[in-house]
Amino acid sequence: MSSTTPLPPTYLRHASALLLLAAPLALSQLSEMAMGVTDTVLLGGLGVTAVAIGGLSSAFFYTTMIIFQAILGGQAFYSRTAAAQRTTDKQEPPTGAAS
Repeated sequence: MSSTTPLPPTYLRHASALLLLAAPLALSQLSEMAMGVTDTVLLGGLGVTAVAIGGLSSAFFYTTMIIFQAILGGQAFYSRTAAAQRTTDKQEPPTGAAS
């Protein structure tokens, strides 16, 4: 049996892994910025008050969204911890037990 050792990490491998992780995040940030620009352009035709209201509502929405994402992220951690605890606490019935 031959054992293979993994190749040492290189700059190219690190860069490709980084781009693989960063590309979806960058696209989501760009799409959120594009939505903000689109809102501003569309509300600009309605007047200064409409742009101000749109900016405030957008800031309120994103603040609320980030707060709830943080709550859900924390809840996911506790849910995974509880699920892992349940799986380690399970005991198998003794062999030969009457069913």
